[in-house]
Parts: sequence; C-alpha cells; structure tokens
Amino acid sequence: MILIATLTNSTIDMLRELGLTGMASAHQKLETQTEARHLRAWRKASTAARGGHAPPEALRGERPPYKAAL
Repeated sequence: MILIATLTNSTIDMLRELGLTGMASAHQKLETQTEARHLRAWRKASTAARGGHAPPEALRGERPPYKAAL
C-alpha cells in the first residue's frame, strides 16, 4: 500500500529550511498537477452536461470546489 501525505505550507517551508528543497518542490509540483487534472475533468463534465457549451462559471473565471481523488 502506498500512502501519500498531504503537506501543509508550513511543512513545505520546514523542508526547505532543512535543505530538502527537492522534496518541497516535488510536492508542490504534484499538488499543482492534481489540481489541474481536477479542473480539466470538471470543465469537461460541465461542458458535456450543457450540450457542449462552456459552463457559466468557466466563462466568469470561477473555479469549482476542490474534490479529492478517489
């Protein structure tokens, strides 16, 4: 079983202070990719549900609520 810990910003700061900048950067990159993947999935599902038209939230630049991956 693989466990992925969710690090807070203070934890990332502490990793940097300890000289573990690679670990801090990798976590931030992973977090950004995960959020981008959720946003793309939300946009795709919202567009399909509206018959191919972009959702009004996307046109206004609003972001959907973050949902954890299952």
